[in-house]
Amino acid sequence: MATKATNSGPLIEALLRSQGLAVFTHLGDGRFRAVGSLPDWLAEIGGAQFGPDGTLELGERFPFVENFLVEAQELWKAESTVHKNSGLWIEKGADGRELALEASALWLLGMPVLLIRNPQETYQDQARWLQTARQSRLKHDRLGREIQKKEILLHCIVHDLSQPLSAMRGCFSCLNLEAQPGAVHKLIETGLKQSRVQENMIREILAAFSEELAGQAGSSQKPSAPPDIAASASEVVKDYSAAFADKGVRIELDPGVDQSADWRVAGDESRLRRIFANLVENSLRVSPPNSAVTLGVIDEDGFVRAFVDDEGPGFPGGEAPPQFSLLGKGKEHGGKAGLGLYFCRITVEQWGGTIGCEQRPTGGARFWFRLPRAQQESKSSVTPVKSKEQTGEPARRSDSAALPAGSSPGSGPRAWPNEARKSMETTWRPLRVLLAEDTVVNQELMTIMLEKRGHALVAVANGREVLKALERESFDLVLMDQEMPELNGTETTKAIREKERETGKHLPIVGVTGVAAMGGRDVCLAAGMDACLPKPFQVDELYQTIENLVFTPGAKARSLGGPANPIPIGNTPLSYLSGNKKFMRRLVGVFLVDSAKTLADIRRAISHRDAAKLASLAHALAGSVGVFDAKKVADAARKLEAMGRSVDFIEIDAAFDSLAEEYAKLRVQLRGLLSSQSSEKPGKSPKRKKPSRSKQKKRRK
Repeated sequence: MATKATNSGPLIEALLRSQGLAVFTHLGDGRFRAVGSLPDWLAEIGGAQFGPDGTLELGERFPFVENFLVEAQELWKAESTVHKNSGLWIEKGADGRELALEASALWLLGMPVLLIRNPQETYQDQARWLQTARQSRLKHDRLGREIQKKEILLHCIVHDLSQPLSAMRGCFSCLNLEAQPGAVHKLIETGLKQSRVQENMIREILAAFSEELAGQAGSSQKPSAPPDIAASASEVVKDYSAAFADKGVRIELDPGVDQSADWRVAGDESRLRRIFANLVENSLRVSPPNSAVTLGVIDEDGFVRAFVDDEGPGFPGGEAPPQFSLLGKGKEHGGKAGLGLYFCRITVEQWGGTIGCEQRPTGGARFWFRLPRAQQESKSSVTPVKSKEQTGEPARRSDSAALPAGSSPGSGPRAWPNEARKSMETTWRPLRVLLAEDTVVNQELMTIMLEKRGHALVAVANGREVLKALERESFDLVLMDQEMPELNGTETTKAIREKERETGKHLPIVGVTGVAAMGGRDVCLAAGMDACLPKPFQVDELYQTIENLVFTPGAKARSLGGPANPIPIGNTPLSYLSGNKKFMRRLVGVFLVDSAKTLADIRRAISHRDAAKLASLAHALAGSVGVFDAKKVADAARKLEAMGRSVDFIEIDAAFDSLAEEYAKLRVQLRGLLSSQSSEKPGKSPKRKKPSRSKQKKRRK
């Protein structure tokens, strides 16, 4: 039976209204035409204000929509069947009620379509989830404070242990000043040595807890020289000889150990000796009189195996070996608190090794641990020295031929061998510079400034592209941004310096960082960079820094081929370029397009709770707006960057709203700048009429 066709228009319109959907078609230039009736919520927030031609400019009413249109127009231009969503944002009605909105861009029936809906239930669900997360965060913070109190208490206890230890060391020192018999003098020396070991242990614990409380675990500790494991074993034998002799047990180093060989391993000497000491004390407790405990080391192809052999009962009858676990103690001999073997295990594993014990075929037990050999340093490796914090200017190579810019003798982060340096040039010439910068606006700005100075620039977006570019082409210098995706500035510099160890060359590298005052400069220089420019920088700082790394002082003045324009002193990049309308229009145009896309990506990262992406995008936006001295926008972006790095989404919506508000003001200012420059068209001078031939004849007469 045939069914009667019905008019589907009213049905579709009713369906759209029931779902709270507002449907528009895009007419171009930011204008939209409504399809069907509009939902009541649109009028409530003032979004249903039609123009004389019956169209709406949604971007003017909703800044979020204006940003989203950047992505939407890409989809419409490609006529893609895949739709794009903007993510949720909040608008307030006249009565202060918050409405959650979400936009979607589609290409339907050959037309660009924009949907705006009010997913209020989804928003309320997310609000409940955020409230639960806030409560969990508060509980976590309370627990953290309780743990901190206990850490401080333990810190104080350990600190108090150092007081009686100092008195003991004083007594030993006084006794050592008096003439003592040889045996007594040896005991006093052993006591002094062990008290120093104990003092170092307390200092390590204090340092570790100080770093934990400051949230900088391990950041202030500098790697020590690789320890010699055979030498450590020999020292432990000497230290414990008196204690072993008192029990009638010998302690000795395996005579087969060649102490002149290279026995350096991963780790540090203090904890390596404590591992030996714990294993030796464990063997002493089970060793019968007139027996021996032997320490030795064995080479194992890139690893070194150390062992402590005793002649005690071992593990007879299949008895289980002792546990290398926390508070694990033997049944018969008890030991101390059950911490020694556990300390040995976690320390050895931290250094990339293994530990164990086994029954010896001739009787007794063998406790052993295996550590990787220390990595060999090449002869051209750098030598650390201290940094000169009082000045941000790079030191010229004439100050010290072996020091990079930003250093001085005894004060720089790295001292490079003279032969690894290019000789300084005495004649000024245009430089070929490689720029590593992931922000399009900063790439454009650097290009303009260096071109005005006469230099040529090639820009890439990350560290991997830097390494590829250096393989293809040669450059005089690299400007290296610290924060970049895929491979950051520090990692890239280390890779370049590692390759230079083979070639013997040295490419000047200048780091560019926005956190120079918070240790960013030290990080750049420690990685092998020659100098560091803080963001925002002055134009003269940029020119002087890169040119002082290549040319001798006064090279430009002596050169006839140098640029005529002098270095501008104290100018920001914006003030330096403000007189050139062509450059300003070029820079502002790039910024308006790139920043709108970045802001849309930030909103999407917040919606997806992608903290890492949020931090990276906010950092890029802060760097871009810094070009225009937009401090409020930069501060708002840095706040979002900090929230992303700490994975803190509690106040994220308010922080983003603040950024969007300040960013919208900046866009208005920059658009006004473009409009004023475009309206100032140079006037044409009126053409002069040529005089008639008769008048020309009269003049000649």
